[in-house]
Amino acid sequence: MRPLGYAYRQYTLSTRGYLMRKRNLLPVAKAIHEVAGFTPDRSTIWRWHAKGSGGIKLKTWMVGGRRMSNITSVIEFIERRTAQACREVQS
Repeated sequence: MRPLGYAYRQYTLSTRGYLMRKRNLLPVAKAIHEVAGFTPDRSTIWRWHAKGSGGIKLKTWMVGGRRMSNITSVIEFIERRTAQACREVQS
């Protein structure tokens, strides 16, 4: 006899794999490293996701208890934040 949580775990694992393939998801730190070439501190990554930087938030997904993102979302975050910083300097 299988334990009660067996079906849920199997569903979660299969859903996690599907989402990761469908949206090209990576752990957030790895996605940032792929784009920027460095890995910021965990607290910085969390702040970018939860509060944002200058009101712009990094788009992430919670998959299987882990925070994931993709390269497209990281590039979009960096471009929007850079454009906002340039506008602040010009005014």
